[in-house]
Amino acid sequence: MQTLPEGPEWIFEIKWDGYRCEAVKNAGSTVALYSRNEKRLNDRFPALAAAFAEISGSWVPDGEVVAIDRNGRPSFQLLQNSARAKNGVVFYAFDLLSLNGVDMLKQPIETRHNALTRLLKKPLARLLAGVTTELRLSPVLQNSRPQVFQAIKGLGMEGVVGKRLSSRHEPDERSGVWVKMRANREQVATCPAPTGSSPSSSAATRAPGSCMPLV
Repeated sequence: MQTLPEGPEWIFEIKWDGYRCEAVKNAGSTVALYSRNEKRLNDRFPALAAAFAEISGSWVPDGEVVAIDRNGRPSFQLLQNSARAKNGVVFYAFDLLSLNGVDMLKQPIETRHNALTRLLKKPLARLLAGVTTELRLSPVLQNSRPQVFQAIKGLGMEGVVGKRLSSRHEPDERSGVWVKMRANREQVATCPAPTGSSPSSSAATRAPGSCMPLV
């Protein structure tokens, strides 16, 4: 495949240059942040854990930890030295794997996005009011594929992710429901939909997924 897919069945999002992360909270438990390598990240990013702790219920959002530089752009170098980026580290959420005991993995991506937006209602309201918040929703880009890609490239972002509407999580399958393209390499890769935890699993004690592309 030489280009990103195009058509009404596709949406596009920013491919963030950061650390893939799942935030896990079971009923009555504390928040746990896990990397794609199943490492707990609470000590490294305590502000993110504290921000998630303000959200009630049990849930598992999937997203990217990103460091924002003084120009408002993601900086992976700054993130690697996160001790210098304490005031500029945010979590961009782009999916929801479970919510209040309900397994969201088989739900269409539109349903998961809507539930994620409702889950992050308070931090998003703060952001709209001009108040800095560590929790953000990765925006869906509405323009055509060429417009999206050129805009991302012009802004110096890492790339674009195309996601097929109505798609569900399909663990360990390269189904093509997610397609990513790096702006700096113009190389397209087909990604498996990410693996998530089952609400019945002990998600608070381990990383809920092992198949995490897009890092």
